[in-house]
Amino acid sequence: MSRSIRAITAAVAALLLVTSCNSAADSGSSGKAGSGAVRGVTDDSVRVGGIVSMTTSTGYSKKDTDLGAKARFDRANAEGGVGGRTIDYLGAEDDGQDPAKNLAAARKLVQQDEVFAVAPMSSTTFSGADFLQQQKVPTFGWGTLPSFCGPSYLYGFGGCMVPTPGGTISQTWPEGLKKVMGGSEGKSVAILANDSDAGTFAIRTYQQSFLSAGYEVTYAKAAVPAGSVPSDWSAYTKEILRSDGGPPGAGSPRGRCPAANSNCSRSHPSSSARPRF
Repeated sequence: MSRSIRAITAAVAALLLVTSCNSAADSGSSGKAGSGAVRGVTDDSVRVGGIVSMTTSTGYSKKDTDLGAKARFDRANAEGGVGGRTIDYLGAEDDGQDPAKNLAAARKLVQQDEVFAVAPMSSTTFSGADFLQQQKVPTFGWGTLPSFCGPSYLYGFGGCMVPTPGGTISQTWPEGLKKVMGGSEGKSVAILANDSDAGTFAIRTYQQSFLSAGYEVTYAKAAVPAGSVPSDWSAYTKEILRSDGGPPGAGSPRGRCPAANSNCSRSHPSSSARPRF
């Protein structure tokens, strides 16, 4: 998580410096009408708020994203802030994975709290995307939703991970893994994602990414319930092993490769739509 929050801080810092120097900012990114001030920016601070799925009917929660953001912004402030300004993090609005609440949260942050940026935006729904783009609000989150691909004010930590046909596929994960593992030749990858729109897009794009990097993709499914993290992963493990020629019904300890294939990699399952190796 810390790497993601570092990305938030760096991006907010860069955009703050650019935007604060632009005294001709239009009303979409200004504070009081006619004041010439940039919304959420003062001489010594920049106001930021997040949108996170912290509570849901199933108990699924990304509340740690809010805690991580606060910790990283606090660290940045302790180190002197950015561009001579401290980051005034208001905390995250809880959208409960509800599209209507996601849009309402975006409207509240902009119209009531008057934030300069929305960071982090961590949810499997992003119905507030068009509003934030129209209001010219820099917004940061995992680029696993189509909304992060194309708009000039919405930024994915790893770039656009769900490009439109003819677009560029993010190679962050496959190329990083390739470097760590000393190449991709003879190595296979299993990709497991949530059964959400973000997960479906992630499967499609990451499968292309890993194939492009030289891996064999033996398993690629959006099968994990998006609303709740399973307590037992053995069914997924067995299916992944079978897909790569492993023994049917066999399991594999987390972090270890099955004996049937020494050229593999595993990582801890998580609740996002990122790939599982």
